[in-house]
Amino acid sequence: MNQVKSKYQEFLEQCLDGLKENLGEGYNVQVNTILKNNSITMDGVVILKDGAKMTPNIYLEEYYEAYLRGSKMEEIVQRILEVYTNQVEFGREMDIQFTFDTMKDSIIFRLVNREKNQELLKNCPYIEFLDLAVTFHCLIQQESESIGTIRITNEHLELWQVTKENLLQQALANTPKLLPPVLRQMEDVLKELLNSEELSMNQEEIQIELQRLEETKEQDASNQNAMYILSNVKGINGASCMMYPDVIRNFCRILKCNVYVLPSSIHEVILLPAASFYEKEQLEEMVYEINQSEVPYEEVLSDHVYYYSLEKKQLMML
Repeated sequence: MNQVKSKYQEFLEQCLDGLKENLGEGYNVQVNTILKNNSITMDGVVILKDGAKMTPNIYLEEYYEAYLRGSKMEEIVQRILEVYTNQVEFGREMDIQFTFDTMKDSIIFRLVNREKNQELLKNCPYIEFLDLAVTFHCLIQQESESIGTIRITNEHLELWQVTKENLLQQALANTPKLLPPVLRQMEDVLKELLNSEELSMNQEEIQIELQRLEETKEQDASNQNAMYILSNVKGINGASCMMYPDVIRNFCRILKCNVYVLPSSIHEVILLPAASFYEKEQLEEMVYEINQSEVPYEEVLSDHVYYYSLEKKQLMML
């Protein structure tokens, strides 16, 4: 353990020295430890030019992995500097003025586990929702497969002189427009994965799951056991879609039944008709096992199963 820590410390020192040497005078370079989802911490390098108000935080995990694989420190330093330059240039092009009036149309919400994020939630405004917390962010960048956001903190709230209810109102209006929902059958998603070059499951596991779904379909002509995946168009923090107005309710109306909502990760939830043959205990066990074995800890949303009632027009804990 000490040897691993020593290796990482060696990497940090060489990285900072290399960046300072390349940048010269007029820059402050330091490592910043960031608290991420579910209390995971990650180190990032911060390069602040004299007089600059904002700067990107460049996470070091992938660069350390490259270092362990044998990449030269000179190459790693140049890659970090390239990212820094691109991000700073992007900031200039955007001319980001971080005020409420300029940012209000880009305010979005995310869902995180309330218990696992107690430390993080001390420093940012949030709304309680089931066993979760609704947090707020400014969407400042969208690319084909990624987004760039800034988390809204209590400091921003005080500076802007707005309430968390103001943030919620803006986020409920913005998020479905900026990150529209996408609902697909599990079977279709697995078939896409099977043909994908980047697999999150191995091919044998996917084939087994597809076969199970096919057998379920044959047993159930009414399709009441079909599973559906709800996320957003980016597939990033898409579990938030279960708070979009009317998305789950309209889904229930189409199927003419209530639904179970299984939080498979912060990125997506699974919708399952409540008329299926699954028992409550089975579903809870399924979610727990997936969280333990398939989902990275920092992407776990909850071990609980939710239930949408058409009669009550409400999502609740099962």
